[in-house]
Amino acid sequence: MAKRAGVSKKTLYRLKHGDPRVSWGAVFRILNILNLIPELNKALNTTNNALGLVLMSKAVAKRIPASANGIEPFHSRNRFPVRP
Repeated sequence: MAKRAGVSKKTLYRLKHGDPRVSWGAVFRILNILNLIPELNKALNTTNNALGLVLMSKAVAKRIPASANGIEPFHSRNRFPVRP
């Protein structure tokens, strides 16, 4: 399998034993050989998962208009205001 994935036997051993230093490229090549990319895609897709949707909604920051909190909006043209 290491030869098919284009990685060394040591890298394959490290991946099997959970070494976090294995590159994502090597992980994806091995997952592709094992035909596990579709399963990974399902696991990462939070739009079809109730828990994922709840977590995403909590992670999205609420945007407050700058004028609502008394802060003047930043404009690049006002970056270096000219003093009278």
